[in-house]
Amino acid sequence: MPAAMLMAAPAGFLPSAALAAACDQAAPAWQPSMGPASVIDAMTAFAFSPLGLAILALMFATAVSRIRIFPILAALLALLGAAMLTSHWAAGDGVYAAAIREGCRASPLALIVCLGLIALGMLGLALRRAMRRKPDEDPA
Repeated sequence: MPAAMLMAAPAGFLPSAALAAACDQAAPAWQPSMGPASVIDAMTAFAFSPLGLAILALMFATAVSRIRIFPILAALLALLGAAMLTSHWAAGDGVYAAAIREGCRASPLALIVCLGLIALGMLGLALRRAMRRKPDEDPA
């Protein structure tokens, strides 16, 4: 019995159990044969998510129309996406951080920065449009 325990003990130190647990929870479709996840993978996945598609649609609507609410909505959605990513990455039980260490998830830092820049750009555009608006002339 002690010999069997001594032979089985090193198996507990192998990273395959941790890899399977973190990656099964954070990225179930990822396989080790795919290689480590990149930042481009994370940005592509976000861009084709419902929130990412809504931001892209509002940015397009901002470019083709003069409606002032579109850039404000795009900025709010970009800030919402950045806040959700930050809270999911920073808080929690460490599964996301373990998945980043194992390679099945990429760090969301670049995506958070991009969403922040989109929000700043859209708010700047909304303010620029508001400043260009001609004030109503006073009839008196």
